[in-house]
Amino acid sequence: MLQRFLGMSRRRSRRAPLVIAAALIVSSAWTVSAAAAGRPNILVIVTDDQRVETLAAMPHVRKELRAEGTSFRNAFVPNSLCCPSRASILTGLHSHTTGVFDNVAPHGGFAAFDDRLSIASVLDDEGYRTAFIGRYLNGYVGATYDNWSYVPPGWDRWFAVPTGSYQGYSAASDGSLVGPFGHGPRDYSARVMTRTARRFIDEGRRRFFMLFMATAPHSGPERIDGVKVATPAQRDVGRFDGLPRWRPPTFGAADDVSDMPAYLRLRRWSHQADRRIDLIRQRQLESLYSLDRQLGSLLRAVPRNTLVIFTSDNGFMWGEHRWRSKQVPYEESIRVPLIVRWPGHVGRDVDPRLALNIDIVPTILGAVGLDPDTPTGIKSRGGRVPPEGLDLFGGRRRRAFVLEHLEGSGGAVPSYCGVRTKRWMYARYSAARSEDDGFEDLYDIRDDPLQRRNLASLSAADRAHERLRSMARELCSPPPPGYDWRD
Repeated sequence: MLQRFLGMSRRRSRRAPLVIAAALIVSSAWTVSAAAAGRPNILVIVTDDQRVETLAAMPHVRKELRAEGTSFRNAFVPNSLCCPSRASILTGLHSHTTGVFDNVAPHGGFAAFDDRLSIASVLDDEGYRTAFIGRYLNGYVGATYDNWSYVPPGWDRWFAVPTGSYQGYSAASDGSLVGPFGHGPRDYSARVMTRTARRFIDEGRRRFFMLFMATAPHSGPERIDGVKVATPAQRDVGRFDGLPRWRPPTFGAADDVSDMPAYLRLRRWSHQADRRIDLIRQRQLESLYSLDRQLGSLLRAVPRNTLVIFTSDNGFMWGEHRWRSKQVPYEESIRVPLIVRWPGHVGRDVDPRLALNIDIVPTILGAVGLDPDTPTGIKSRGGRVPPEGLDLFGGRRRRAFVLEHLEGSGGAVPSYCGVRTKRWMYARYSAARSEDDGFEDLYDIRDDPLQRRNLASLSAADRAHERLRSMARELCSPPPPGYDWRD
């Protein structure tokens, strides 16, 4: 099963004329009533750095969620980076509204996020019991655990662990520092978080909202051959030994990156890089398998009237276009799994609409019967604002969404503004000291799903190019700090 899902079977699509739709939002007839059985419990599960194909390593998620709910096959994140995406999941707002563009200060991390208002505080005011379990925003707790005594507004139960925690970690628990947890099977983080979650579910009769932010498959402190990897439960180490290597046509040195931005063109690749990708990929799959075992237990513990939403904070590149990690505007980086299950309300289906992480909050508002314009976050420049996403149970659909990224402290990927439609991906880079300043990406995803041919310099794509550039300028507003649209 795993080999079939992760095999090299992606096919090219047929060619079509170079046109795009001008409208950004259209309507559909699919609606779901939220009132029939009363307000649901809500469980949102967010993994860390999980790309879509890796669901093949999660049999319980496939059986309990995908086979019983609706999968959104075109689900994305507008900003493919941990902290910005998590801020969007908490508020239903884009990075250009929250002001959280990066993982670290001054334009990112825990310190940059205004947490006085979120979906948790809204539901807490509505009488829900609320619980946060797992990894919070970058910089909240780390090696020094500086903020362990702080519990953000709206949370009745709080249990937060650092990024990449698997074994040998401590946790911030309701204003106290607990741990360190050891290296035995019972101390494995996914197991500890699941026990904590199940106790919370069993504690009371009131409706609950739980945000379960897993650490898998993000890399942890463990290194193999000089590269950080995820850590599965001991029983799962080596489970996927012998897995066929991931070698799409765009992998590593085999990819022609001559028409791509300089940060990719100038990137060196070696056989050692091949080996590191293989290690990262196998450990990601094994850590997800370990997490899945615990999620199976959690999913069986929730009451029937529970809305379950499963997704990831971003995707992850396995060497496509010579890139390892996320942040870039390419498919494997911005595309994420998204599955919704709500017995009696959501059918077994695969939905083709463009869905985003910012849609989670308005979907929850709709499910509990609240006004869709209920403020769920605070603008970076002040002021309470309603979510910017769409209710996945509602009738409106988008035809485009913004892509945005700030170069930030790492400096590996220049800042960009862009737009993704069902057919096209466009991005324009801005960098003060780089030949990538003003560089443009333009890909026809329908005809070129692996993004092998950049059409930005081709006259045949001029009509699409101009429309997408104009759309990006409209949607990427305000742009990332320091971004310059000058021609």
